[in-house]
Amino acid sequence: MPGTLRAGLCTASLLLFHVPFAASQPATPALLDGWHVVRPGETLWDLAERYLGSEEAWPKLHALNPDVANPHQIKPGQRVRVQVFLEHGADVAQVATVSRRVEEQLRPLPWLPSSERDMLNPRDGVRTYESSSSELVFPDATRLTISEDSLVFLGQGGTVRREVRRDEIEIVVGQADLTSRTESGSRDVVVGGSRVTTSPRAANEARLRRPDAGGAQVMVYAGETVVESGGAAQEVAAGTGTRVAEGEPPSPPEKLLPAVELAAPADGSEWPRGGPAFAWSPVAGAAGYVFEVCHDPRCGRLVRRRTGLESVETAGADLDAGTYHWRVTAVSPSGLDGYPSASASFTVLAAADEDPPEIRAELTGPRHERDGTLYLGPGARLEVEVTDVPSGVERAWAVLDGADVALEKAQEGWTPGAHEVVIHARDRAGNEGRSAALAFTYDPLPPEIHWGAESGGLYHTFAGEAAPWTDGERRGGAPELVWSTDRAAWQATERREWTLRRSVAPRFFLRADGRGGRVWVLPNVSLPVKRRHGIGVLASDALAGTDTLVFRIVDGGEGAGGRRLVVEATDHVGNRSSVSWLLRRGGAARR
Repeated sequence: MPGTLRAGLCTASLLLFHVPFAASQPATPALLDGWHVVRPGETLWDLAERYLGSEEAWPKLHALNPDVANPHQIKPGQRVRVQVFLEHGADVAQVATVSRRVEEQLRPLPWLPSSERDMLNPRDGVRTYESSSSELVFPDATRLTISEDSLVFLGQGGTVRREVRRDEIEIVVGQADLTSRTESGSRDVVVGGSRVTTSPRAANEARLRRPDAGGAQVMVYAGETVVESGGAAQEVAAGTGTRVAEGEPPSPPEKLLPAVELAAPADGSEWPRGGPAFAWSPVAGAAGYVFEVCHDPRCGRLVRRRTGLESVETAGADLDAGTYHWRVTAVSPSGLDGYPSASASFTVLAAADEDPPEIRAELTGPRHERDGTLYLGPGARLEVEVTDVPSGVERAWAVLDGADVALEKAQEGWTPGAHEVVIHARDRAGNEGRSAALAFTYDPLPPEIHWGAESGGLYHTFAGEAAPWTDGERRGGAPELVWSTDRAAWQATERREWTLRRSVAPRFFLRADGRGGRVWVLPNVSLPVKRRHGIGVLASDALAGTDTLVFRIVDGGEGAGGRRLVVEATDHVGNRSSVSWLLRRGGAARR
């Protein structure tokens, strides 16, 4: 193994998939059309026998290569166009794709840069480097996708064996995802001294890995697989995996972790240059995760790969413009991979985005401004709209009174008092913006209604909806409400309602009319008091301020006379308080 490969080669992946070559399957055997790099001593007759099954078919190859002047003379290193049918080329493969740095060894030629559509023969090898990958395709439509830092040989590799299996695959370094169809027959893969054989009776999906410490790890996702090592054979059913120490029998199968659910970015989303950050849902029992970004859903064209991730998110992959696919695999504490997630696509846009998101933040609902302060009442809300046309919005949040909070928490339901809120937003290109600070005082509290003697300093206070006072409640539950005198009397007009408006604290008084010892509010209706100077009623609000005070006499109360004195106060943002007293008919007041 050349010293230029990274030490962490166990993180490489070799993926084997089956996909059709065309939209419809041909009735004739599968055909590959590619290029053969001539080895020393080869002729068109040799190539016709290898790929077409007979030396007599050499004129077909000559017709494909009009630049070959003399079919008897082809030179080592020369690229010759060839075709291969399934029944004659089951042990060959074609390099279908090359992503970044990939090399091939076409023995006995040295390692050379790999080219798409090159044909590989038994004992030929392919190796990939960091963030590189290559796909091999076989005449039976099986695909072998080799990921970064991998080394794979067709048939035997560098070790000479007594028995050579030309149609097997040897994984010298890395891992392989093997997918075979029932009609393709069984496949043998040699990894770390173990032989893994898939069943010819079912479609198979298995992942095979050679760890740094040697041996093998086998994970079966579908079908039936037999692992042979140390003189023992172990059947590994779908949904289980086994670990094999070098030269030892396979361990008993253990259950594999389920597939990861991808969270962000969303499938089909668009992002600015650089790409998104990635997140996924945790898998119970996972010790880590493998994260991959590719140009295709199968990861045949690998772009980025990160292993050993312990969290369920990772930073962006610094991607150029183009369409990508990403997937995540959970890894158990024993080192076996779970089911790979379904891949999701996203697009990185070519245009650069250097502008922050546009933020519109507006306070709506009941409001009142006084002395440079904005007051908001119940029903008020912070309306927020964040847009970013080039890249899209990645996140929006609020800073409420100096603390980061979710946007929803900052939009309504504030505590009473003064607040300041700033909206922050970040787009998918990493640009961050903020709104201007919005300062306001939230007032969800009703105003207070104070009442007492006009000349006295002690006031009784009500806020909210105070219950009507009945005659019985006045005597038993709240005697302080009863003000009585036999000497002073106040007379109201025939009006039943008075409305006062003042920006700070509106108030009204019931005063004596000098005609006797009763408080006459309506004919034959009196309000007894203790002090001759009268009754004072005041409305106040510590935050928004009181706007309206209403004094009303209404019918329908309990007790004598069936009338009540009702006082209502409303502040500037709509909060309301109300209190009522039962009115007496004329006569001496009772204590």
